[in-house]
Amino acid sequence: GIKADPQYREPPPAGSSRDTKANLDVLEELGVGQGIPGPPTKASVMEFASNGRCPKFSKYSGTVEWKNAIFLFVNVGGAEYTNLFMDGGKRMSWYAGGRQTEESPVIQRLLSSRSPPRILFCRLTGQGGGGSPYVFC
Repeated sequence: GIKADPQYREPPPAGSSRDTKANLDVLEELGVGQGIPGPPTKASVMEFASNGRCPKFSKYSGTVEWKNAIFLFVNVGGAEYTNLFMDGGKRMSWYAGGRQTEESPVIQRLLSSRSPPRILFCRLTGQGGGGSPYVFC
């Protein structure tokens, strides 16, 4: 029988983040350590990085793939999160979401030496589901 190629992925849906290039220049202009303008949501980050045209993405995933980058979203300080920074911030453990495994295409892409830029956003979580804005790290 014919075996499916484990590296094969369906083409990205039109209008999705995988079908869109992130504007990394606006992040550079904003500056590392700065909060993303707008409500403290992933959608604010996505809108900011796409010149106001928010592409389709999963708000439940800790990763968002673009054509030219992978965004990592990390909540810090919540009792339900085990995201930790170690070795003076050089290493991090992070929960990517319940559907991510080492075999997931996005995780394979992150681990690849040919991975596009990996862009980190962190936010402090608050009580009652609130939180601070995502910070470009």
